[in-house]
Amino acid sequence: MKLLCFIFTVFFITSFVEENNLSGTYCQSDNYQSTCISFLPNNRFRLSSISSTENAFGLGTYQIENKRLLLNFDKIDSVAGKSKIQLNNLATSDTSRLISLKVKGVDLNNNPIPLLGVKVSPVNSEESYFLNCNLDGTGSLILPKSNKEALLSCITSFYEEYEARISLNHSSEILFQLDNKRSTIMDTIISIKYKKITDSSIVVNSKFIYSKQY
Repeated sequence: MKLLCFIFTVFFITSFVEENNLSGTYCQSDNYQSTCISFLPNNRFRLSSISSTENAFGLGTYQIENKRLLLNFDKIDSVAGKSKIQLNNLATSDTSRLISLKVKGVDLNNNPIPLLGVKVSPVNSEESYFLNCNLDGTGSLILPKSNKEALLSCITSFYEEYEARISLNHSSEILFQLDNKRSTIMDTIISIKYKKITDSSIVVNSKFIYSKQY
C-alpha cells in the first residue's frame, strides 16, 4: 500500500527539533496523493493520505526511543467520516397509498455525485427497492405508503457508504452529502528510524520534501 510505504521511508530527516515535543503538520504532495502527519498534544498524532480514489486515516500515540519514531495506531476506528443526510418531510395526503422519495447526492463541496445508487429496505421485510440517480445526482422513487421504517443505503464506488432510517408514512426529500471512501489504519505499530527533525520541513531526499504547513 502506498501509504505504508510512505510511512516507512519518510522520516530520514536532516534537521533538528526537541525530540519529545513534536508539533505541527508535515505534508507532501505529488500528482497522485497528498500525505500529512500532524503531531498533537499529549503525544498524539493524526495521519491522513488522500488520493483521487481513496482516503486513508489513522490516529494514535507516538513516542521517541533510540532515534526511532514509534507510531502506535489506535485499536479501534476513532476517525469519523463527514458524511451526513438531510431529511425534509413532505406533506402527504392521509388517503394516499403511495409516497415519493426525492433523492439528491453531493460530495462535501456540494458537487453532484453522478449515478448514485440508493437502496430502500423496509424493516422486517424481504423486499427492497432500488434507485439509480441521474448524472446530476438526483432521482425519485415511488413506494407504497406504510407505517414501517426503512433502511436507506447509498451504493457508490468512490464515496463513503452511508445508511440512515426513514419513515415510509410520508413523502420525503433526501440530501446525501458524502465523504470520499476511506480506509482506517488500526492496531498497528510502525517504527521509523530518523536522523534529525526540523521545525519547518522533513527532507527524505531531493525528490521528497515534506513541508510544515502549520
